[in-house]
Amino acid sequence: MKQVGISIDCCVVGHFDAGFSEHERAVGARGENSGEFRTLRLNCLEFRGRKRSFLDVLNHLRGEDHHWTEMPQLGPICIADHLTKQGLKAVPVGTHASQLDRLEACVSEARCVALTTTLYMTPLPASEAVDRVRQINPDAYVVLGGPLIYNLHQDLDPESFLMVAEDMGADAYVVSRSGEATLARLVAAYRDGSDPRAVPNCLVKTANGYVETGRSRIMEDMSPIDWARFASSLSDATAQLRTARSCAFSCSFCDYPIRAGPLTLAKLEDVEAEFEALHRCGVRQLVFVDDTFNVPIRRFEDILRMMIRRGFGFSWYAYFRCSNVRSEETFRLMAESGCVAVFLGIESASRDVLLTMDKKAAPENYAAGIQNLRANGIAVFASFIVGFPGETDETVEETIEFINANRPTFVRAEPWFYNRRSPIHGRAAEFGLKGSGYRWSHRTMDWEAACTATDRIFASVEGSTWMPMYDMDFWILPYLAGKGMDVDWVREYLDRCNRMLAHQLSSKRDLPDLVTKRLEREIATFCRAGPFAGVKHSMAGG
Repeated sequence: MKQVGISIDCCVVGHFDAGFSEHERAVGARGENSGEFRTLRLNCLEFRGRKRSFLDVLNHLRGEDHHWTEMPQLGPICIADHLTKQGLKAVPVGTHASQLDRLEACVSEARCVALTTTLYMTPLPASEAVDRVRQINPDAYVVLGGPLIYNLHQDLDPESFLMVAEDMGADAYVVSRSGEATLARLVAAYRDGSDPRAVPNCLVKTANGYVETGRSRIMEDMSPIDWARFASSLSDATAQLRTARSCAFSCSFCDYPIRAGPLTLAKLEDVEAEFEALHRCGVRQLVFVDDTFNVPIRRFEDILRMMIRRGFGFSWYAYFRCSNVRSEETFRLMAESGCVAVFLGIESASRDVLLTMDKKAAPENYAAGIQNLRANGIAVFASFIVGFPGETDETVEETIEFINANRPTFVRAEPWFYNRRSPIHGRAAEFGLKGSGYRWSHRTMDWEAACTATDRIFASVEGSTWMPMYDMDFWILPYLAGKGMDVDWVREYLDRCNRMLAHQLSSKRDLPDLVTKRLEREIATFCRAGPFAGVKHSMAGG
């Protein structure tokens, strides 16, 4: 489509999702014995003749098009807010099927289009996103930034990074841990006809190829978002919100604090102002994206008391570090303020592995936290990593025993992804670490054994519901709640899917499989009965 007029300085586009079929095709290209493919097996069903994600099965049976990208995405809103405060006309747009008309209209009228890359693990989806923008507006100045670009710049040599940039096809790349300020300067330069090469922290396309523009450290603040300005973007009763940037901890498997810099906290009065604005916009559910919402603990309790005092009535979901909470009063405040569910990155139930991870927690801390959360009616999702240095068959068994003894509402385990930017890489010689990503080995385990151990955890869990990673993980709970499917309904649906998945993983089906047909009918009957079948919210029980 040709550009019909410039009325927007920058259109900030959220995550493009190519769908499960494309994801399966990309993963399958790595081979059926790859770590990526073996992990994918626990995220999909063979349902009515084809592999589908659990969410695709739900949509297929109900004739709907649910996807988490329908929720307002915080990244584009946050970036657009910063650009607007710098005097630029900026709008955030989503990519869900229900938002395509607005996406096309905004991109068509935009001088620049910025694409976020937070959830892209490889350059391919970013390249496809650039192509889709070019199809709508060939004249737009397309900018890529975010974690994917920063990580590629860190991991690749300069020549390789330039080749990847050429393949992705953007006009400019923001190479920064937090690039809002850089993007604002870049968009302003392009609007005013200035030379983009004068903006630091970028890779800019010129007539003679790409050039780097030098490095400059820019400090980003935590100013509150002017939500009233983006009320039209809040098409859902659910909103994402952050009250802090970075993480107070330095777990040895994670490089996020290195990328994000020192922990930065929003002022309590600013958090309250954002709550009030979101409440006026009709938001009823909050998803806190803070890496550890409850740290520092006193600030966390102050936020909870403020929510209770103001009576906003939000239902909320968050990452939670339960090993840092000692007071039962804190759990009571969480429930009273509207907490529905929390994400616990427990990672391992082995004391020795937790020590190597530098988690600064012990299994009994997690056990006490889970019990307190359940006692206050809060759903618990417990996430585990399998195969970290020091992992053995015995430590895997400790994790299985922990899960079955404490019964978190939802659980998932996945093979360790060896990120060579994380602190554990500095101890590679100590543990005999080799490889990277999903293909690695160390003195006590390799990636293939970790995949097998993950399968064993899936088959051994009792009393908790396995939650897949693709499309229907913890963060879809608030989205589906907005569609009338509460936590209990989602749990019952996943339980039925997991029974079918367990059967498919364990069976050799050379003949027509009557069990699969029966399980298909059970899932279909449950889904078509609808989410309003009198299911009561009772997450206190296991």
